[in-house]
Amino acid sequence: MRRLMSNRAGFREKTGEVCAGFVTGRLRLFEISRLRGGRSGLSLPKNKRGRGMSRKLYFDDVKKGDRFAGATVTVERVEMLDFGRRFDDQPMHFDAEAARAMGFPDVVACGAYTFALSSKATTHIWQQWHFLPSGLGVELNFLAPLFAGDVLRTEMEILETRPSSKPGRGWLETILRCENQNGVAAFTTRAHFLLLGRPG
Repeated sequence: MRRLMSNRAGFREKTGEVCAGFVTGRLRLFEISRLRGGRSGLSLPKNKRGRGMSRKLYFDDVKKGDRFAGATVTVERVEMLDFGRRFDDQPMHFDAEAARAMGFPDVVACGAYTFALSSKATTHIWQQWHFLPSGLGVELNFLAPLFAGDVLRTEMEILETRPSSKPGRGWLETILRCENQNGVAAFTTRAHFLLLGRPG
């Protein structure tokens, strides 16, 4: 299901029992911030501060409202066309004339390839966490078509945190937002991820 975001009105979603989050203003990507108590900037526990965030974060270190910059990814034409031919053979995904006949200026990336790019961007964030194999309730919303050469910038916001029913771990409810090089919102991905809790 597609959801539209309004820069002025903000964006709000709900899943299950917990209110997910609220965003206002134009997305500012690559800005890692925790907006709590009037502070800005990534606020880490003292034992987590250091060069380049060399220590990974446990579930206990991540708070609602935290934002993490994802990797910058580029839509590669050859890769995009090959992916479309192999996994989604609708002509608009690999035939420029067919795409133009449908009103697009060029071939558009298929949804599965878009999801792959989303995962690639998110890997950079997972590497900062004590991440456990997980990924519940994944929901991808396509907001604008992707074309070869687009450069995508991503940011993940923590919408909610909750301890797992199993000790020593906890769940993060997240939303990944992506903009292209023109500042146009391209897609969002919502998912729940499991992190290891701090030992002891």
